[in-house]
Amino acid sequence: MKTFVLTSEHIPGEIFLHEDDFGKVRCDFTNSDASQQQQIFLLQLADSGITETKRALSADPSIQINELSVTFEMFWNRYDDKKMSSRKKSEKIWNKLSKVNQQRAYDHIPKYFNIIPPGIRKKLVETYLNAELWNN
Repeated sequence: MKTFVLTSEHIPGEIFLHEDDFGKVRCDFTNSDASQQQQIFLLQLADSGITETKRALSADPSIQINELSVTFEMFWNRYDDKKMSSRKKSEKIWNKLSKVNQQRAYDHIPKYFNIIPPGIRKKLVETYLNAELWNN
């Protein structure tokens, strides 16, 4: 899985394009203020894959699409369990993961948080990483 970040002077914020192992692209507009028309346009482009999407948008020099490399800091902030989890232990585990698994671990966090039953605490970061919950 690869993640790309699309930025443009025409769209406030960032749009994340997630390409799965089969070339299917999913658009994440959470961090952008893209209009409905812009979202529809990008969703239609994304159906043709990331290469075709990049090619189609290359005519506009204000649009940048860069591959995102997830850092431990990004993961740590997204998981947000700073009081209970050990940053040092978590970062050590993180550094042993492949780039693909780092990306998967990062992308899976919202899904994991959504399946935690009410009243149940999320796992410590180091447990989340060691258990490779994104593979379940």
